[in-house]
Amino acid sequence: YRDIKLCEIGEGTNEIQKLVIARDLEKHGYPRHDRE
Repeated sequence: YRDIKLCEIGEGTNEIQKLVIARDLEKHGYPRHDRE
């Protein structure tokens, strides 16, 4: 179980970080840029 979860977390980290950073920037008044 542990190995699988670590892999899943590793793969999802970048997306989570992007969401957190985007939310943080928005909080400070920066406009959103939705680009892939």
